Amino acid sequence: MLSKTEKSFSLIFLIIVIAELVCDNTQSLTTYHYLTKPLILISLIFFFWKYGKHLDIKTRRFTFLALIFSLLGDLFLMFVNTSTNFFIGGLVSFLLAHLMYIFTFLRKKNNSINTVPLITILLVYAIGLFSFLKNGLGDLL
Repeated sequence: MLSKTEKSFSLIFLIIVIAELVCDNTQSLTTYHYLTKPLILISLIFFFWKYGKHLDIKTRRFTFLALIFSLLGDLFLMFVNTSTNFFIGGLVSFLLAHLMYIFTFLRKKNNSINTVPLITILLVYAIGLFSFLKNGLGDLL
């Protein structure tokens, strides 16, 4: 069962996400997208920082960094129309975020579970997806 704090945060988070969806998809509200988009991750960062204190320090640091890099990636990609450097900044930020998430999950890995079959399936899927998309990537390769 969710605590009162978790219920309150969930409601606030839902309102922020709905506001972002509306602002991003309504022409007259697109300016507010520059506020609502970062608010999603800012709210997650705030909640994690305040209520993640029970986690060990390394897990907290890696997760916090992952959330910060995700926020930076969102911010960079919001301004991609002004310069292609923002696109590269967004990609690098999201890469660093994913590395932080990977470090976090590897530290909490259940060693009694054999992950080789899942990794094999994911690799086959990734290779198949790349093979399907590669002809349309043009200069991105």
